[in-house]
Amino acid sequence: MPIIVDGFHYAASELSRVYFLTHMHADHYGGLTRSWDCGLIYGTEPTLRLIGSQFLRPLPLNTPTHITVGGAPVVVTMLDANHCPGAACVLFEMVDGSLTLHVGDFRWDRETMLQMNPVLRALQLDCLYLDTTYCDARYTFPPQRQVIDATVAAVSQHLRGSAHASTLILFGAYSLGKERLYLEVARRLGKRVFVDKARHQTLLCLRWPPETMQLLTTDQSSTPLWVVPISHIKFPAMRTHAASRKALQSDFKCVVGIQPTGWTFGGARGGGGGGSAAALLSCRRQGADVIYGAPYSEHSSFTELVDCVRYLRPRRVVPTVNCGTAEKARAQVALLTSAAAQPLLSDAARPSVSAAGGAGSAQPLSGGIVEA
Repeated sequence: MPIIVDGFHYAASELSRVYFLTHMHADHYGGLTRSWDCGLIYGTEPTLRLIGSQFLRPLPLNTPTHITVGGAPVVVTMLDANHCPGAACVLFEMVDGSLTLHVGDFRWDRETMLQMNPVLRALQLDCLYLDTTYCDARYTFPPQRQVIDATVAAVSQHLRGSAHASTLILFGAYSLGKERLYLEVARRLGKRVFVDKARHQTLLCLRWPPETMQLLTTDQSSTPLWVVPISHIKFPAMRTHAASRKALQSDFKCVVGIQPTGWTFGGARGGGGGGSAAALLSCRRQGADVIYGAPYSEHSSFTELVDCVRYLRPRRVVPTVNCGTAEKARAQVALLTSAAAQPLLSDAARPSVSAAGGAGSAQPLSGGIVEA
């Protein structure tokens, strides 16, 4: 019996009774309904608290857990994916000793990932399901910490002196994601950040420590830092959005939008090795208003993907994003292999993991089928 990872659109009790949800983003939980009855769903505690279901089975991080799949024992270890809150990579050890890592969505930073997940230091992976969102040499954006530093500097500059009272800072964010950026800006500037009641309820489910929750407020009049949907970071929507929050447009001489996404970088500034805040953030202006494109991503950059493959040295790589055909998937693997300057060993005799078409399928999909 296979194990299904993030493949709920294909769920059927006759296919499998064991499912894994790596994180709470719609492209991964799509297919889950209130009437779900296809089997057990494993995930991290924060993720499962967010969806709520009688079929959920939370698993702790970095703790090998024995489950039974079709009568066969499988050891599962959830690892921190360095993505959105609650996101996990899933390490499977099969009865024959083979190891498969499904990363879901992740941001590979070698030092961070190894510190959070020590088991990664000594693995010989048979198969790696890899988040290839940015599997393109153009996307070599900087590490998160550099982008956070640059964003803090830009926001601080806009809030200096008398400009503080007449400047509104809008952070674009998904319903879950980008929290690290806006919380760190708030912490460093000694301010709180406004979130609406719906977002606040979502964040309460994460059970963050009090010192983190204290950085949030649902009183928009108490802070110039607001979190809004990322789609609202555009002209003139930022002004309209401010007005819709019962704030007079004339109250703000300047509205500053922070648009955090790796797509804003696109290699236009060359490699992501460092540089000043001005060099890291793109800037667009309309009148007194400003939008900063911050190359802040919770997916791995191309150079980080290469480093991941180089470090983990999997015997097989299965791309999971932007690889709708076997040809595209082969091209991604070839690109990573070439960039890593070492060939990936093939293992045609061990079909322990396949894409969502059965063992040995050449058609990778966003979900994975792991043969127990």
